[in-house]
Amino acid sequence: MIVIPKAGHDLVEMIRMLKVIKDSATDNRTAALHQLHAIVVTAAAALPERLQRL
Repeated sequence: MIVIPKAGHDLVEMIRMLKVIKDSATDNRTAALHQLHAIVVTAAAALPERLQRL
């Protein structure tokens, strides 16, 4: 049996790449939000008070 690798130009491959990019962007957004939350929680009292309106 001869196996022929896919060229990567198929519609399915393009959709898979878009999903990988979307998943990566979602993970990075979540990580950034967690970092911001940690900064606000551990910051001096003045910073959370100023940011509370936002």
